[in-house]
Amino acid sequence: EKHAEYAGQVARQVQAMGYRAHADGRNETLSKKIREAQKQKTPVMLVVGDEEVTGSTVAPRLRDGTTLDPMDLDGLGKLLADQDISSRNVVPD
Repeated sequence: EKHAEYAGQVARQVQAMGYRAHADGRNETLSKKIREAQKQKTPVMLVVGDEEVTGSTVAPRLRDGTTLDPMDLDGLGKLLADQDISSRNVVPD
């Protein structure tokens, strides 16, 4: 699936920025993946859909449920630095 492939690319790029990241390619609903990531205290989840794949962006969602506008990986790097995420988990779904 193109979403899973792109999510894997994003995870590798986020790892190259110095953050822990993995792509959640399980065959579960997006809401279930988000709920589980919130329970695991994942500070930022990156939602990837058709629009994000086409635009080479990600849609960040913070643990508190705040959904941010889609952004490119440069913008994501600034967000992670501003949020003081350090080496915590970032999960592209």
